[in-house]
Amino acid sequence: MAVLVQTLINRIRRRADLVNNAVVSDSNDLLPWVAGSYKELFELLVTTYGPTYFMLVSTFTVSATGTAAIGPVLKLLRLDCAFNSERVPMRPMNLSDQILSDTATSWNAGTDVRYHFEGTGAQMTGSLVIRFHPRPSSAQLVKCYYIPPADILTSLSDAIGGAVEAWDEYIVIDGAIKAKVKVDEDVQALVLAKAEMKQRIIANASPLDAGQPQTIADVRAAHNEPRRWWRGWW
Repeated sequence: MAVLVQTLINRIRRRADLVNNAVVSDSNDLLPWVAGSYKELFELLVTTYGPTYFMLVSTFTVSATGTAAIGPVLKLLRLDCAFNSERVPMRPMNLSDQILSDTATSWNAGTDVRYHFEGTGAQMTGSLVIRFHPRPSSAQLVKCYYIPPADILTSLSDAIGGAVEAWDEYIVIDGAIKAKVKVDEDVQALVLAKAEMKQRIIANASPLDAGQPQTIADVRAAHNEPRRWWRGWW
């Protein structure tokens, strides 16, 4: 069940013992503080629990210009290109790669397609532009696995849910620290409580599927010989 921002604000006021304090405003102070604490918690959970807890999947079209816009994006996890019934993973381009030709090429399972990002870092608030090399001779579908950024909270009636809701006390404690700082009150106990909450989050970040061991990705095979099996080199 989602929790309203106003509910979090009321809890912050009680935690900071500022229930009737007019110096700290709900809309001007506590709302942006909650938004910032929510973003901090979301990114902590992404880092601690791993990407699959927050991963989304979408499909977009790469035009014959070799570019596509997606977003907003916090972390890009994987891009796959579909050829008939097969999905072939793409690789990011390094500056040392000598494949910067803009010649239009018909993509197939043996095409070593690379990509890189364009833009000014607006991927968390707007579109993330991706350029592909070589560019396709015709429109091509690409499947994208990514983590979206945290929702932007702008209203007292906004709500938070999902995995973040389970740790919403982190937001309350962090908001109470900021509120007490504004009224020049001691925050040492709250700082310790926040540190303890963070350690609890980290300690509980065990795999959800506890019955199956984690595995190691074969990075060398994926990056050094990405299309070997498609081309029939044995």
